[in-house]
Amino acid sequence: MHISSFDNLRIALKKHVMPDPRLSEKSVLQVLQVGVQREVDSLESTFNGLGVQFHYGSVDALSELSLSAESVDVLVIARPLSASYRLPEVLTCLVEVLSSNGVVIVSAPSGGPALEGQVEPLRVQANAMGVLGSGCSLNSVECWTSPFGPSFEVVGVFRKQAETPTLLGFQPDLSILPAAEVQNSFPPDVPAEVERGAGTQDCYDFLAHIHRELKPRFYAEIGVEYGQSLALAECPALGIDPAPQLRGPLADFHSVTRTT
Repeated sequence: MHISSFDNLRIALKKHVMPDPRLSEKSVLQVLQVGVQREVDSLESTFNGLGVQFHYGSVDALSELSLSAESVDVLVIARPLSASYRLPEVLTCLVEVLSSNGVVIVSAPSGGPALEGQVEPLRVQANAMGVLGSGCSLNSVECWTSPFGPSFEVVGVFRKQAETPTLLGFQPDLSILPAAEVQNSFPPDVPAEVERGAGTQDCYDFLAHIHRELKPRFYAEIGVEYGQSLALAECPALGIDPAPQLRGPLADFHSVTRTT
């Protein structure tokens, strides 16, 4: 499996599984990976901090896993699946083992050649992936195509028709909360010259000089405060600050994330 394929699977897990309280609060999350070889293609590191039990199997040998109805929380279907399989039929066989709040992640190439010595891979286009779950009681949540070749993986995320309708429109909060209380000022016993960082050149003049000389394609700044230094960037820029105190609007190509 290509590295970009794994990145897409990790994105899907982090957006639609990790923040979901119905899943992340389980003592042991049951994950079934179909078409993913454990020795080479493990996704275990993505579930950092969660208790997870993994089940691995091919489409033709799932009966050997002895999975009971609604026993799987996350179903991942990825390479290698050959062109001889029909994804709707594969999903229909597997959906009964998915729990009522379960998530299905399907990843398949949309193009690219077969690798030497391997069978012709199953290819799926984005429009077909979007409606894949309609015939087996699955709701499409998100679908995207990776911009990276040669396979340009198409990823689809689906949810089983849960009893709680709000779960079907679940929108994860990907922001990071500050790990500690934010200190917006120096303690009173710190000399003023320390806080100012006095030097032979004004810090804003120095940054302006850097931008003129380097002409960066992207600028990242930790500690935005009032936003004056971020505004010096004439390129796309990202500011990182748990408690920014902006005194004016940002440029369209600038953004600030409220994190530590």
